[in-house]
Amino acid sequence: MGDGRVSLILDVNGIASQQNLNTTNSKETEEEIENSRNKDAQEMLLFKLESHEKELFAFPLILVNRLEEFSSEDVEFTGTQALIHYRGKPMPLLFVDSELGFAESIEGPESLPKDLHVIVLELRGETCGFVVKEIIDVNTSLEAVNDTVKDRNGIVGTMHMLDQTVSVVDVFSIMENSRLRKSTSTKTSVEEKQTTNEKTKVLVVEDSPMFRSMAVKIVKEAGYEVAEARDGVEALKYLNANDDIDVVLSDIEMPEMSGWQLCEAIRSADNLKNLPVIALTTRFSPQDIEKGKQVGFDYYLEKMKKEDIHIALSKLVQGGV
Repeated sequence: MGDGRVSLILDVNGIASQQNLNTTNSKETEEEIENSRNKDAQEMLLFKLESHEKELFAFPLILVNRLEEFSSEDVEFTGTQALIHYRGKPMPLLFVDSELGFAESIEGPESLPKDLHVIVLELRGETCGFVVKEIIDVNTSLEAVNDTVKDRNGIVGTMHMLDQTVSVVDVFSIMENSRLRKSTSTKTSVEEKQTTNEKTKVLVVEDSPMFRSMAVKIVKEAGYEVAEARDGVEALKYLNANDDIDVVLSDIEMPEMSGWQLCEAIRSADNLKNLPVIALTTRFSPQDIEKGKQVGFDYYLEKMKKEDIHIALSKLVQGGV
């Protein structure tokens, strides 16, 4: 078509109703579903890959912007990078099979399937399409991601859904490692900071168990000690009961008390008002960034961009912003 039109457009909020997808495991009772709202429930978008048709893979649903289906005739290439005209501008396509090392890179139109099933994500204003073989289901689980069971880079870990093992794809790792991501000139060495960080403790505040686990890992890699909280209420309780936290690293969208509210509460408390606070979020509109400044965040960063987190922590620990 060449004009950016697509053959299928689905809003994420309407996935279940439009595709008859289950939003919970069929074995869950109404009571279990209700309980999941108050626990660490995780919603995953399940899909299959061309090279591993019998296996299931997943993205956290919270990261998914839209689902699209494109014709291969609408795909263009600049060099070896596949692009699609999407909402008035070119959108790069990443083929998950290739990015995970399961298949050769797609470098020309002759390698494309007839129809492309695309999961659209938008991180820090950058829209990118992840091409998969088939979108299967939306599933909710209380199970934590097992990050000890993985066989390659680009996989966060595994979960058990729909009576089988599901590999959870590390979207951030793929975005950082793909040729689309520009390397930054400023590098921070973990080894160089190790002695500085020895007694520094960071409070990680995140309601998603998977993202919390990823954030904790990133902070520990930089040599810091870590405490954890599932939302703003739990974080405030910890901060008021302990005086061992040097930096707070907080998500924005959380139940009970959001990251906005947590930062405002910290800035209004005499015993906490000078505590450095970093926002870690997928919300990057100009309004969100401005609100972050207004409530008092020292840094407003993208999930889970490891290098930026390490740099921000290092500067705050050393007394600068």
